[in-house]
Amino acid sequence: MNDPVTLTAIGLILFAAVIVAAYLTRGKWKPLMDQWTQKFRGDSAAPSAAGDEPWIDPERRHIGGILVFLGFVLGFLGNHLRQDLPPENASAHLPFLAIGLLFFSGGMYLASHLDQKVFFLPALDWIAAKLSIRPIQVLCLAGGIFLAMLATVAAGTDSLMISPAVAILSWIGGIALTVLGGWAFTPASGRKPFPGEALAWAAGLTLAAFLLRAVMVGQIPVMLTGDEGSTGIDALQFREGAVNNPFGIFGWHPFPSLYFFIESIGIALFGRTVEALRYPSALAGALTVGGLYLLVRAMYSHRHALAAAVFLSALHLHMHFSRLGVMNTWDGLWYLITLGGLWYGWHSGKRAYWILAALAMGIGQYFYATTRTLFVAVPLWLLAATFLDRGGWKRNLSNILPALAALTAVLLPLAWYVATHMDQYLADIKTNSILGPWMELTMREQGLPAWRILLKQLGLGFGGYFMVNLSFWYRPDVPILRTLPAVFFLFGLVILLLRLKEPRTWIPLWWLAAYGMIVSLSESAPAAQRLPGVGAAVALVVGVGAVEFASIFSNLFPARKWALGIAAVALVGYMALDDLRFYFGEYTPNSVYMGRYDFVGEGGEVAKQLILQLRERPGEWQVVFLNNHLMGFYSNPALRYLAPNAAGMDLNETWGSPANPPIPEGNVFLVIMPGREEEIPLIQADYPGGTPGEIRAEDGSLLYSYYEYRPDR
Repeated sequence: MNDPVTLTAIGLILFAAVIVAAYLTRGKWKPLMDQWTQKFRGDSAAPSAAGDEPWIDPERRHIGGILVFLGFVLGFLGNHLRQDLPPENASAHLPFLAIGLLFFSGGMYLASHLDQKVFFLPALDWIAAKLSIRPIQVLCLAGGIFLAMLATVAAGTDSLMISPAVAILSWIGGIALTVLGGWAFTPASGRKPFPGEALAWAAGLTLAAFLLRAVMVGQIPVMLTGDEGSTGIDALQFREGAVNNPFGIFGWHPFPSLYFFIESIGIALFGRTVEALRYPSALAGALTVGGLYLLVRAMYSHRHALAAAVFLSALHLHMHFSRLGVMNTWDGLWYLITLGGLWYGWHSGKRAYWILAALAMGIGQYFYATTRTLFVAVPLWLLAATFLDRGGWKRNLSNILPALAALTAVLLPLAWYVATHMDQYLADIKTNSILGPWMELTMREQGLPAWRILLKQLGLGFGGYFMVNLSFWYRPDVPILRTLPAVFFLFGLVILLLRLKEPRTWIPLWWLAAYGMIVSLSESAPAAQRLPGVGAAVALVVGVGAVEFASIFSNLFPARKWALGIAAVALVGYMALDDLRFYFGEYTPNSVYMGRYDFVGEGGEVAKQLILQLRERPGEWQVVFLNNHLMGFYSNPALRYLAPNAAGMDLNETWGSPANPPIPEGNVFLVIMPGREEEIPLIQADYPGGTPGEIRAEDGSLLYSYYEYRPDR
């Protein structure tokens, strides 16, 4: 069974089952924990009844059991890997067999010496005490890291994994074990971090945001872009078995392939459609809205959270990329969970949120390049928190290693690939960075020193939040924030800057700074495709600004406090509705070819019309492009994704030239681009009896001519 989808589903089900079982039995850990703590402190062991065998601590039995279990799993998976290894690396499984044997032997030795001193138990006790966990969890942490290492070896660095079953199950199992190993199993006590009311609000906002993003997602945006088509083609590689390794870079762009694997699940569910590629983005965007509500509620209040989430649910930039089949919008979700979990974990001292932040940070590295800035934002926030809350490390120091273990388990397969393909991993950064050939060329063209160009870039990058129109991939002729939201963003930013002594303030500030810098240091600033991940931070600041604005006026006019509260809610609602009106009522109708915003361009319109024609024609077709400088068959990958019944070729030379490749027999659909119409008579002479036609744009200009030939007619 080497199907990655099936294996992933099995692994996730097992992972969920373990977590649910641990949660349901969390109260039963307390007696065992107290028992072990009593023993560790040197208190007398529980007395045994007269004539009974000496009392044996149940924890010893559990340690022996987990040792035997880990030894068996590592040995079994290592032996399974052995049969898939190539000859030149035939011994790669041996370290895992040895480790498995060591674990198994230790468990069997302990089982036969339950009432005696065992040499390795004091070491487990010491490590467990330092990490505030049980000794059995220390073994889970170690086993999880070893399984992640096994997954790394089994995955390899080629498009086809060495052993898919071992790689996927070991990776998911390693993550599960590190989570369980680091988890603080204590009975629920005190106030819940998110009461039922908060979860209900988050669920409702998530559902509403998903509906806004998923309704008519196949038609809006108006055309499947070339990048989306490339994503679809890479996803099809997973479906067809040409690629099955989600831990490396094997797609059209230098980003890890896990996202294309996720998209392949969408294709499996919804077919080779536009919706299959876009639904995952809609889900990611909606989850970001619900997650933002929970975070801001924990950081501030229900009113702040509602204002931020409602505004994000309609923010035009976030809406647009949540309706595209690309990975950019996912970065906002990983940023939110990472920084939000980190803040709440620091604030509360609860390890679960440190582990959650680590998992999100690790998974985020498998998506768009902007999440790499988390490796800067997270240490900077911890540094700020250290100065602002000097007692924070007393309640959190023991949380670091369990969180790092979870991060390692998630990242290890990708990290190994990156270590062996660093140039490929950094290719996108090198291509789009202004620090290099771009800077040298700009200095020559503008006659300015580098520092002045850099200042200009910083103005463009950070100005994209509220005063510089977005560019490149999405050009709505406005910044992220239009006029009224920009006012509340600036007001909220001032409020935050006045509260720099609060650690929570630095969450949105570092978030905004990270994206502002990455956009500023990239060409085409402010390029819209690099900014979807900051939408939640922008909405957070707008929400703070709107609510604090109403609060200030409430203090000035206490008799009208209720009216001002309603006005604040209505104002946020108005801003959200106005962004919806702008995106669906103004941008979308004018984003078609020759519209004000022209989302598709002439080449995109050609691809769109050709897709419509080919999907109406049954059977297999050979599409022959008499191309020009504008477009050929392979110019827009959306054509290949949405027209599976078409095989294509380009004729760069004049019809009849021996330099052109031969045209296969069968149904032929010839696309004659403008400028090559004089070759149509030659085509008709070679393919008599065909059907000619033209496709024109709304203004009457020629998009392309075509000639349809069926040999059976």
